[in-house]
Amino acid sequence: MRTGSKCRGFTLLEMMIAVLIIAIVAAIALPSYQQYIERSRARTAAADLMALATAFENRFQRQLSYAASATSTASTAATANLVVGWQPSAGDFFTYTASATASTYDLTATGSAAMSGCTITLDEANAKSASSACGISSSW
Repeated sequence: MRTGSKCRGFTLLEMMIAVLIIAIVAAIALPSYQQYIERSRARTAAADLMALATAFENRFQRQLSYAASATSTASTAATANLVVGWQPSAGDFFTYTASATASTYDLTATGSAAMSGCTITLDEANAKSASSACGISSSW
């Protein structure tokens, strides 16, 4: 029987196995997380389009026509008082454009940076579409 105290710890093999398990879990989890983030950004852009459509519809209720304009960015339309009370929340990942006549409008959110290739559209008839690169339903 031994009476001396012997320090025990992890062997190099045990440590390498633990690192390997962590690496495998990270390799599986990271792409899933990135897809989740992309879908959430696309859904935020879709919600922004719905809010912008609401601003267009509010103007239509007051004046019985949409703000007729050439295609412009939505931020330009907001500053030109074509729509009131709208501010995008998707920030740097989407560019919003609005094309309107007296009786129709087409709203588009085009992805940039990490969301390039994603295009989401909405019109006055509530027809919705999204490209496959957005990661959301084409009829969101």
